[in-house]
Amino acid sequence: MTAMTGSKPEQPDSPPKQLHIGAINPFALVEALLGRKLDWDKTSTGYLLASILQTDYEELFDMRFHSILYAGIRLNDRGDKAEPIPAKEMHTLTERDLVTPDFSKVEKLGDLGKMGIKDLESIRVKHAAMSNGNLRLTLEPRAVGKTLRNSEMTTTLRELCTPFRIHKEAEWTPPNGTWTDLGACYSPTAAAFSNQVQGATSNSWLIAALTSVAWSDPATIKHYAGRPASSNHASCCSRGGGGGGGDDDDDVVAGSASECRLSIKFHSKGGDKDAPTRTVTVNCELPTNKSSSMLMYCRPSSVNAMPVSRVRACGGGDLWPALYEKAFAQWITTATTDDDDDDEGIDEDSHDGHGLHHGHHGHHGHHGHHHDRSEEEEVRQQRKHQRPDLTQTAHGDPVKAMAQLTGREAQYFFTDSRTGADLLGLVRAHCVNQQAVYPAVAWTRPSHPAFRGCTLAGNVAYSVLGWAAPQERKRYVILRHPWGVTEPEGLASGYYPGVVGGSGSGLDVRFWPPAAMLDSRGVFAVEAAAFKEYFAGLGVAK
Repeated sequence: MTAMTGSKPEQPDSPPKQLHIGAINPFALVEALLGRKLDWDKTSTGYLLASILQTDYEELFDMRFHSILYAGIRLNDRGDKAEPIPAKEMHTLTERDLVTPDFSKVEKLGDLGKMGIKDLESIRVKHAAMSNGNLRLTLEPRAVGKTLRNSEMTTTLRELCTPFRIHKEAEWTPPNGTWTDLGACYSPTAAAFSNQVQGATSNSWLIAALTSVAWSDPATIKHYAGRPASSNHASCCSRGGGGGGGDDDDDVVAGSASECRLSIKFHSKGGDKDAPTRTVTVNCELPTNKSSSMLMYCRPSSVNAMPVSRVRACGGGDLWPALYEKAFAQWITTATTDDDDDDEGIDEDSHDGHGLHHGHHGHHGHHGHHHDRSEEEEVRQQRKHQRPDLTQTAHGDPVKAMAQLTGREAQYFFTDSRTGADLLGLVRAHCVNQQAVYPAVAWTRPSHPAFRGCTLAGNVAYSVLGWAAPQERKRYVILRHPWGVTEPEGLASGYYPGVVGGSGSGLDVRFWPPAAMLDSRGVFAVEAAAFKEYFAGLGVAK
């Protein structure tokens, strides 16, 4: 199936050298920091995000404001792409750095100099308004009162959501987190499109790619081999779960991690966030919050739809999105060992979550294992192998990710050289009955005046689900947000010209018939001309 522009086939553009797409899901991030579930649909939650993340809500989602959601990346000199921040330029803030100065004794502008604010004429004025003879100014003095930024953050945030770990050789466990075996807590189901919600790291590129593959070709998605029906569901949910958490970082159901596993083949496509083509096998140990028992990273959207009082790690849904995220992290961070010489590379199916050897591999270890290390070290390494650092998936290429997941070829189409009609034609050419039949993604520009709320966030990858022409009027591209949410009503309505379903409950079947097959949370439509304005590129795996 070939996209057409007039009578000429639309040729893909040359692949970019690198893409650093991604922004942290602020809802998942604040839940991880607070250790409790938030209602993502409440207007008040938006104000809470701004308070906890120390940034005005309307400045959280645009890279030009250096928001903490873009930890580890920044705008390039041209202002048109994201680029990595060198590790040496990442700074850790202490409690003293974040203390707010006392301005109660300031009576004249000159008094601000005593507070450390120099050169008033060069300080940015964020807001200025005259009311009843009073000039009200909002200033942004960076010399005092430091706040969280893309290059300045606390140790907790650095370890929770960025790849800039302080002790990289140590086994990774997120702050206030514990690895919990959730294999008995979920029942495998069909590859439900609504199951992918990004967590507390900047991997929208990977989650959007997963969603697109699951939506266009559900048979591609693999599901884990679950536990026997006699497994004790309650025991999993009570250990490492519950409101109180626990002090044991290894709080999992003993001896059960090997009973739940998933094997996934990833395909090498070159560049960063890549590894040799091989099959990776993971168990069902996943990072959960000690206080809330909730998954901290990729999770089923069914958790977000539940009443806050009922949410637990075992709240329902399928584990496959979280296991794919874990397997991908393991794939890109673990080198192939000498004893893996089959065509698929490493197959970790021979190890359980604690690194204990199964019988058919008993000739290793005590009986001439060629690695010169103790049994204790072997156990530690295998456990670390099954507990990969998920933050290493931060920032990447969503088009290449679809190719890595399917073995297909990545095709890129940049919006600047095309009209809105061209872009809509590309989407339509990869759809049947208004639904995408090839995995497709689009990613936003890093900065735009409309990026004042969570529906359209800068430098984020979105899944392209199809197109719509309600009542044969305007034509729209149908997109799905990897955060599984659109703007809570009352926060930023009207900030998105050309967008339908950008706030509230999303689209319905009258607008787009395939909406009947999915949970519409996070799904919205963008007019073709607005799509060109907001989005930097479109990609397909064929």
